[in-house]
Amino acid sequence: MTAEMVRVRQDVVRQDLSTAVVTMDAPCDGRTHRVTGSPYVDVIVYARLDSHTILGVGERAHEVTLKKTLSLSADGQSLLMEYVLYESGAPSAHGTAFFNRALA
Repeated sequence: MTAEMVRVRQDVVRQDLSTAVVTMDAPCDGRTHRVTGSPYVDVIVYARLDSHTILGVGERAHEVTLKKTLSLSADGQSLLMEYVLYESGAPSAHGTAFFNRALA
């Protein structure tokens, strides 16, 4: 995540051992951007809430299927992602991920 861009690559291994690669690059501009490889999201919109927080809303077939918040720590060394997945308009799963910046 940069000041104005969110870049995601997820290498997913499902319970049945099938795999998928989810990728997307999207600026924090409040506009719709394409997501590839995801069974849940076709497009996503990112908007900056403040200097350390970004809100993402994903859709599939024009229905909201994902809401996530990305929060960067004050020292810029860690990132917290909180998300909710939706099915038929109702929350179906949620989670939290915590990332530390890799040492160069």
